[in-house]
Amino acid sequence: MTDILLLLFILLRPFYFRAAGQVQPADGLLMLYFFCRVYKDVKEETIVSNIKKNQLLYIFLIFAIMINAFYHKVVADPRFMYSSLYLVYIGITVYSYDSGVSRSLIDKIRYILYVNLGIQFLIYCSGLGRVYYELWENGATRYMGTFTDPNQLGFYVFIILVFVYLTKHERIDRYLFPISTVVGIFLAIQSKSLSALLGLFVLYVLLILRFVSEKLKLSRAALCVGLVLITSGVGYYFWPSADFRLENVEYTTVNRIRYKLYKVIYADGIKDILRERAAEKILNYPEYFIYGAGEGNYERYYPEPVNEIHSSFVNLFFSYGIIPFTLLISWFKKRLKRLNAVSWITFTAILVESMFLVNYRQALFWIAWITLFYLNEYKEKAKS
Repeated sequence: MTDILLLLFILLRPFYFRAAGQVQPADGLLMLYFFCRVYKDVKEETIVSNIKKNQLLYIFLIFAIMINAFYHKVVADPRFMYSSLYLVYIGITVYSYDSGVSRSLIDKIRYILYVNLGIQFLIYCSGLGRVYYELWENGATRYMGTFTDPNQLGFYVFIILVFVYLTKHERIDRYLFPISTVVGIFLAIQSKSLSALLGLFVLYVLLILRFVSEKLKLSRAALCVGLVLITSGVGYYFWPSADFRLENVEYTTVNRIRYKLYKVIYADGIKDILRERAAEKILNYPEYFIYGAGEGNYERYYPEPVNEIHSSFVNLFFSYGIIPFTLLISWFKKRLKRLNAVSWITFTAILVESMFLVNYRQALFWIAWITLFYLNEYKEKAKS
């Protein structure tokens, strides 16, 4: 019965009634689900074992909160506290879902995500979705749907398709997954979220290579050649000319990709990308990788962009230092054992996408990871 609370949370979470970063009405359902799971675990005397399963993550979160609290004491920036609340949110999400996860719950979540993707498509077709207007040029827009940021929509579509690919196993999925693929890629293109599109590119290239490999019994060398050829072909299509100017062409997803490549090839190269991702600070302040910078007071890095690093794991490493980050990676390593082909494809796609956006504040990010852990561990138990 408590699973209904989680399913309603997942169904309603994409609907932003307040600004991004603020508590949404759906978050109340997650809190109710958390309290129900804790009550049940206390009653069944399983709370200690459930905590031990992810204790490395919880220790990381405690360390991270302490680092934010220290920096808040030095500079009273409320963003340190907001970041700590996000960390608590992560702990609540992981404990709640990992405590109640089951094969039947995963299947229900998959169907909810199918429905959500359909809703987002219908909202787009109706013209009721939100649109983001780029400040630097009139007429340059990105579609946001029910979200308040186009990258949020892009990530949401990406994580839905990753989750569905990871968990699909029923007859109806043979029809729903291809349909969702077409709808999802279309919405991702409208959002112009390049990190989401990159993640989807990795997901579907690896998916296709796996399919071809199984049907034709190809060797790893042949698969590598195929991967190089596909990547080269895509790279050739998007390769910008030396005189490319974004302001002289229509603001489409293709031209946005060419603009990013142009800056790498002809402008300041990797430094320009780092600056855009607010990541130049990793070159100018490498000492924070040792003891952590906390998440807040971004003005100290001026004239760099006043923002966190737009890369999930790099930002966590820079913000909280080597010891807490090692605990986090150890938790992942502990629970990522003996991955099969589907799990490896899912793992790679999420990892690549996460390198270019901060996604760890999204509940579905952690739900996808816990699902990956559970299915992998479930198969290992079934074998034994």
